[in-house]
Amino acid sequence: MSRYFSVLCLAIFTIGLYSCQTGSTVPCADGTSALKRDLPNGMVFIPSGTFIMGETDGDKLINPMNQSKGVSVSAFYMDETEVTNAQYRQFVYWVRDSLARKLLAANETASSTPRRRTGPASGPARGFGSRTSTSGRVIFFKRTRSGIEIVEQLEPLFKPAEQSLFGVRELNDTILKYTYTWFDFPTYYENELNNPGQRIPLEDLIKKDEVGVYPDTLVWIRDFKFAMNEPFVWQYFSNPAFNNYPVVGVTWRQARAYAHWREYKSQAASSKRNKDPYRNQISLPTEAQFEYAMRGGKVTGTDFPMGGPYFRNKTGCYTANFKPGDGDYASDGSVFTAPARSYFPNDFGLYNIAGNVAEWTSSTYQQSFTTIVGDVNPEYGFDPTDRNNPAKQNKVVKGGSWKDVAYFLQPGTRTYEHLDSARSFIGFRLVSTYTGATTTNR
Repeated sequence: MSRYFSVLCLAIFTIGLYSCQTGSTVPCADGTSALKRDLPNGMVFIPSGTFIMGETDGDKLINPMNQSKGVSVSAFYMDETEVTNAQYRQFVYWVRDSLARKLLAANETASSTPRRRTGPASGPARGFGSRTSTSGRVIFFKRTRSGIEIVEQLEPLFKPAEQSLFGVRELNDTILKYTYTWFDFPTYYENELNNPGQRIPLEDLIKKDEVGVYPDTLVWIRDFKFAMNEPFVWQYFSNPAFNNYPVVGVTWRQARAYAHWREYKSQAASSKRNKDPYRNQISLPTEAQFEYAMRGGKVTGTDFPMGGPYFRNKTGCYTANFKPGDGDYASDGSVFTAPARSYFPNDFGLYNIAGNVAEWTSSTYQQSFTTIVGDVNPEYGFDPTDRNNPAKQNKVVKGGSWKDVAYFLQPGTRTYEHLDSARSFIGFRLVSTYTGATTTNR
């Protein structure tokens, strides 16, 4: 009896040891102690782990350059869903209101009357407001004792009268631009590689970009010829009925500008609440982070993020929004995009990490990516303002979309688009750094 008991104990120990080595079932470290106290709004915690990056089960003859490689990724936070129209619209309105305040301040400075305080350094002007009519027209006004008056100083915010449609002057989206700066680490790395010991002046590494923030609503017409998609042009971004749908028509540069703005707003909120201006960085996910998140903690053997080689659940229902069969779009529940919180989440709690809309990553597309990068937090990125090398302008897109066949929903599949391209089937979600210490339990 004792001999059988010893064998049983040895088997249990061996299984536990193997599980700890692979990290697939029984984790040997618990990094959740700090994450619950500072979980960013709308994000979920993605623990650190190791996985096989690249195509593991696909046909290598189709894409022989996408070789598999063992990769380890540090813990991070990730948006639970794709960024929605309502969330991105807040960014557009913030830029609009900031511009409105500048116009009002400039008018007061030019006038002979004493300057009045109209609001904070950025954001909406105090005492002024806006409303959107049922036709989509944005009206700026100020509140007075006698009622509400239209502010003439805000005329530049609207398109000229000759461009009005049905007598309505729409918001001039061409002037809604967001300007921001960042530190160009990729250029620093590249210089260290090619010119070791030669330092680049700091001012050359601080880059600036000015980006128009309004989505390109015409993508619904441009992406699909001879299709009746005009209703989406008019309504998809502005109609409240689509508030919870993923935003589309956003370029890579616009997505990164949104990430910078959200980090700025997060820092401002943290400073106001805790008197501590520091906040974790917010950015687009790297290709490695996105693929790791798609796999839901599984090392390998996962054809689809929903688990296993199938895209139907036990009841026969589709578990993602894509193009089944020969174009039976309606069979998965949605002919085009679906609300961001649709279907079941993967094991990390991420909704639509595959399907619905494909998503931008921060990484620059390189065919032989896995053969040239390291195996810890790999990233291959370049300065998007560098126009000398067209190849550096292509950014990796992952996850597949509502118009793609099942192959593009596989974690190892990768495609790309130019950073200034906007598509009706590409959106994005963001990640935030996690700097908490991991405590072991052994």
